[in-house]
Amino acid sequence: MLAAFQLVEDARYFGSDRRPRRVRVRALAERAVADRRLARDLRAS
Repeated sequence: MLAAFQLVEDARYFGSDRRPRRVRVRALAERAVADRRLARDLRAS
């Protein structure tokens, strides 16, 4: 549920962004990796 909400927020935020699409995609991918790593760390603790 939270992930879906984040996607909506990202779509709204990136929609007003003037960077090329590939830059936005890379930023989203990096954030997704960071979110996954954080979630794993939280479960492990």
